[in-house]
Amino acid sequence: MIDERINLLRNKMIERNIDYYIAIDSDYHNSEHVDPHFKERSFLTGFTGSAGVIIVSKDEACLFTDGRYHIQAEEQIKGSSIKLYKVGLEGVINHLDYLKQNVKDGDTVGFDGRCFSLNDFERINEQFKGKDVKTKIDFDLVGEVWHDRPDVFKGSAFSLDLKYCGKTREEKLKDVRCKMEELNASHYVISSLDDIAWLLNIRGNDIPHNPIVVSFLLIDRDDVFFFVDGDKISDEISLELKKSGVKLKKYGDIYDFIESIKEGSILFDKSKTNCKLVNSIDKNVKKIMLRNITTDMKSIKNEVEIKNIREAEIKDCVAFVKFFSYLEDHIEKDTITELDVSDLLLKFRKEQEGFIELSYETIAGYMENAASAHYQATSEKYSVLKPEGFLLIDSGGQYYGGTIDITRTISLGKISDEMKRDFTYALKALINLSRTKFLKGTNGISFDMMARSVLWNYGLDYKHGTGHGLGFMLNVHEGPQSFSLRADPKVYIEPGMVTTNEPGIYKEGKYGIRHESDLLAVLIGKNEYGDTFMEFETLTYCPFDLKSIDKKYLNSDEINWLNEYHKKTYELLSPLLEGRDLDWLKRATVPLYV
Repeated sequence: MIDERINLLRNKMIERNIDYYIAIDSDYHNSEHVDPHFKERSFLTGFTGSAGVIIVSKDEACLFTDGRYHIQAEEQIKGSSIKLYKVGLEGVINHLDYLKQNVKDGDTVGFDGRCFSLNDFERINEQFKGKDVKTKIDFDLVGEVWHDRPDVFKGSAFSLDLKYCGKTREEKLKDVRCKMEELNASHYVISSLDDIAWLLNIRGNDIPHNPIVVSFLLIDRDDVFFFVDGDKISDEISLELKKSGVKLKKYGDIYDFIESIKEGSILFDKSKTNCKLVNSIDKNVKKIMLRNITTDMKSIKNEVEIKNIREAEIKDCVAFVKFFSYLEDHIEKDTITELDVSDLLLKFRKEQEGFIELSYETIAGYMENAASAHYQATSEKYSVLKPEGFLLIDSGGQYYGGTIDITRTISLGKISDEMKRDFTYALKALINLSRTKFLKGTNGISFDMMARSVLWNYGLDYKHGTGHGLGFMLNVHEGPQSFSLRADPKVYIEPGMVTTNEPGIYKEGKYGIRHESDLLAVLIGKNEYGDTFMEFETLTYCPFDLKSIDKKYLNSDEINWLNEYHKKTYELLSPLLEGRDLDWLKRATVPLYV
């Protein structure tokens, strides 16, 4: 089936004189999660991970993906002729290097320009320097061979009350225009859906797990134009927007509207704005290409948002505790699968006030399945839990009060000394980052090292970042900050930023371990020399599995941190639990002794 699809694509390539065709899973807004309609790479390859590129030529089809998905990709393309490039491993090239090495003079490279950002376009063309290579970006060849392609889902928008977001859209628009004036930008086009939702204080359900509305936004000095499918906007919301100076336009009219601007300057984020939209800008209009103004604004949570996030975190941890209590009571009596884990967690979340939906598909990996960092159980492939070994659960919820991301690894029964040791090593990494105090102006690379270096001491590492920014009832992955060796060194952790802390250890064929909590960056104050210091406030209060800890690998400071953490966990969660669930929490938060 996979090779049949690849061959159908090759036939279309021959018709259009295309030598190399590139496909990714992306919509017209460079969204991380996309409607199934836009999952072109997944359709061609059968590989469903969130990151990956397929390049097809007349001779071969090559899939490129990073360390999070090496195992998953290998399994999902098994039996096909696709060649897998495990990017990140020594000697393995990425898709850009592949293009540079293989595309020759006279070749033509094609892709759908609506699904590739200007950044992507420039990086691809950079590989052809000094060569006579054409790029064609004005058609969608995968769409021409995807005969049962699902229609784009059309949801509906709703307003986010001021009691949740803490700032009116008028105030936010005023801040944006002030920044536009500083940059001498007469127009500002926003393509990223979370930025638009944050700025207009609206949310929707167009994309699973991301409460956004598919749209474009254009701001000038006097007006705001909202390009959106009118069926998604109720009369009530339309009136609200109109009072705020926002004018509704048809979604597809953005290209002609941009083309009609003949003077001035347009500000846009080239990592978020698609090629076709940029190509619509008149040559006489100056382009100002910077990270979205709104990206930096929304990364700093205000006091109202922070208050709501704290409350939402508690609700989500209550759901986790109820699940763990249920699991302990049923693991030896009932058949429970990885799929059941997802269903049960969702059930307990639905009991929490303000819960809307999951913030991403739950990752429930038992034993060797969890060695694939982003493993996803399916109805065709899943494991049954046994009263032994590790279960890794990475799951999150969308609440009116915020977006949650949490991972806990627990033992279901007997585990080896090696497993206890690795569990404790990973916990040490989380603790080291959680209790870090730092100078204001420290970047995410430094925090990645605070966690990762703990594991390096034992000859261990993990193939993903240590942390990512969290949206406020928006995307679970949000910039500009991250804790990663590849983080932008010019992005500093600021007070009000919420970022995850998620070190792990993964041993292929054996097990996977990850601990994850959400951290809020807060100010401490200045020392006598005028240096401003900060620290992290842990937001996630869910017990770490005491049965899986080997105390001999923890020092007294780490044990004290863990005891204080569990003490506060009990204080926060116990008033919301009773009976068997409360009993489980008591046992899960008893202090360790040095």
